[in-house]
Amino acid sequence: MEFKDLTLERLPDAMVYLLNEVADIKTILRNRPEESRFISREEARKKLGISMPTLDKALKDGTLIGHRIRGRILLKETELSEFNNRKRK
Repeated sequence: MEFKDLTLERLPDAMVYLLNEVADIKTILRNRPEESRFISREEARKKLGISMPTLDKALKDGTLIGHRIRGRILLKETELSEFNNRKRK
């Protein structure tokens, strides 16, 4: 839909179009694969059942990879699963 020639009469159609687009985006975001989901260090610590110093040690020695996003260290959920599997062996 072109919005450059939007008139008052076409506004309801434009709003319906935009609401449908937003709904589609929400669906895409909800259904994204788990591998692209990042969680905080605290959430990771709880999922792994380890202490924060142990988590920090794993991050420091490279056993786990932290991703700096907006000044925070976040971890990928899939990488936690792999770490957990290695830890159990």
